[in-house]
Amino acid sequence: MQGRDGALYGTTFGGGTYSYGTVFKLNSDGTGYNGLYSFGGSGGDGASPAAGLVQGTDGALYGTAQSGGTFGDGTVFKLNTNGTGYTSLYSFTGSEQDGASPRAGLVQGRDGALYGTTYTGGYRPYGIFPGIGVVFKVNTNGTGYAVIHIFTGPDGANPQATLAQGSDGALYGTSIDGGAFNEGTVFKLNTNSTAFTNLHSFGATSEDGAYPWVGLMQASDGALYGVTYQSGISNYGTVYKLSTDGTGYTNLYSFNGSL
Repeated sequence: MQGRDGALYGTTFGGGTYSYGTVFKLNSDGTGYNGLYSFGGSGGDGASPAAGLVQGTDGALYGTAQSGGTFGDGTVFKLNTNGTGYTSLYSFTGSEQDGASPRAGLVQGRDGALYGTTYTGGYRPYGIFPGIGVVFKVNTNGTGYAVIHIFTGPDGANPQATLAQGSDGALYGTSIDGGAFNEGTVFKLNTNSTAFTNLHSFGATSEDGAYPWVGLMQASDGALYGVTYQSGISNYGTVYKLSTDGTGYTNLYSFNGSL
């Protein structure tokens, strides 16, 4: 991500002082590289940060770590852009009422809270550990943590992409599994945890996409756009379009493996 100071900020999954990953800063011309923080993976610290940071309205960086934390199931963290003030805001517990292993970054809602997903934790179909993921909310000071949706399978499973907040204020996201055909979903959820909707289940036809590994963007026309990892005409994935009410799903392009 590009910070308001113009510099680029990102994470690495490994490396750093303790080999558990880093947060770094780099100027857009390639100069000024600085390792801002090395994750330790012990004492409540996170490890193996997920892709993506968000800069809050307070100027600080916020992100998630896939493992580490008090219970070993990942964390939400905060860090100033100069590398100071690192804080572990929340440690996931991995229980049936909480998430674990967040693979996506965070989005700051218009209410100021941070919203994200976890890949596991939550509901365990047939008692199978470690669960199939949740959507959560937490304030920037670490208070107010709440799970606002627990996936059950038909509504989606194992989300791993950063959420997007639409112009209507709702949260939009994808899950790589679950849905009617167990090939992933596009979903919508209000920030107060009401009105969860499965907007689209992938896999209905051979030309439909499957396994949306990344999130969505809302374009200037108001529609949602995304990509899938597989399926389409040649099974190399697709680019798709969808209205925010779930109508108008269109496979815009099927990748064919060539240039």
